[in-house]
Amino acid sequence: MRPLLLPLALLAGSAAAQTPSTWLDAHNAAYAYGDAASRMTVFTDGQQAIGERISRGEAAWDEKALGPLLDANQEALCIMRDGSREALCDFHPNISEGFFMSLGYLTLTRKLARLNAWDAARSLALARGPVAADAYIAGFRMAAHVGSDGPLIQGLVGCALFSITAEGLHHAIARRLLDVPTLRRIETALRELPPDIVDWKRVMACERASSSAGLDIMLKPKDPAEFFAALRGMGASEIPEDTIKKKYTDEELAIAKRMLRGWADDYLKFFDRQTRAFLRPWPEADFAVRKLDEAMQKQSPLTRLFASGMEGINGCRGRTAAARGCLIALCAIARVEETTGEDPVSLRDLDVPPDPFTGENFRLDLTTEGYEVSSEGKYNDEKPVVYRMKPR
Repeated sequence: MRPLLLPLALLAGSAAAQTPSTWLDAHNAAYAYGDAASRMTVFTDGQQAIGERISRGEAAWDEKALGPLLDANQEALCIMRDGSREALCDFHPNISEGFFMSLGYLTLTRKLARLNAWDAARSLALARGPVAADAYIAGFRMAAHVGSDGPLIQGLVGCALFSITAEGLHHAIARRLLDVPTLRRIETALRELPPDIVDWKRVMACERASSSAGLDIMLKPKDPAEFFAALRGMGASEIPEDTIKKKYTDEELAIAKRMLRGWADDYLKFFDRQTRAFLRPWPEADFAVRKLDEAMQKQSPLTRLFASGMEGINGCRGRTAAARGCLIALCAIARVEETTGEDPVSLRDLDVPPDPFTGENFRLDLTTEGYEVSSEGKYNDEKPVVYRMKPR
């Protein structure tokens, strides 16, 4: 799907140009994330490559390469972590004002999440597990905040932020670098997050509102050729070029405007159908969304353009929820080991969320190499979600 946030974000301008009192509230996490991003020292591609290898467990901590970068960003990271503790996160206090988190800030939050994950890795290298846990928990909360308070593009960024933090935490758990009390704290924080990390019901409501506002803006020009040109420019190649160039008589103008308004109304109705399908429990949602993708081919060019891609978004939703469930499972296993002195052989009694792809328990295997928690399902050709932890 190509969310209509994109043209709206350009129309809305920067956050600094907006002055909604709620957004500027010091107790609003959105303000903290914006403040942290504005103070951040951005890293190079080379530093990012090193940091990502460390997060994946492919390289040891490199203080020379990343230490000065993290030292320069401690103020930004402290502001970000303080913000993550706030209950309120509101990037658009009044949707009619047309304000959303700008695309530039969405990019910066991903960089902020990476810095936070690398700072956690540094703490682990210094044997400061509780400090690393603080960073991981803040990263997860920021993912839920950013992902749940805007249209679809913010939901997808929220999933990406969660993935950045989850990768580093998985490496720490897999190597048993965190003690059980610290893992208990992380497990509690993960359970407090929305099951899908992102509040998709809220996201879909924001997407519909921004889509409706965006269509109203795009339909304002007196000449429909401008609207046809915009659609063609965004990929609706079936729009004839002469429709863009031609001069309309008053009668043709009225007909074209009615047609375009009908397309817009049909798109919003189709989006409502997509929303109902998407918000079902995951296994049901997957089937329902795929069926709607087939029906979409018979819709207007506008609907085919803007309503495409929901199947992929649903897959992202499932993988993110599966990653959360696997991390909770590994934390619970370590907790049970300490409490009982025995190796759990099933997740059934550990109160682990179900595998979103199947609605059943995650698979648990215990081998000579340790525990392996995996999802029984996967989205299209992507690799299954698998999380591991070495034996005691």
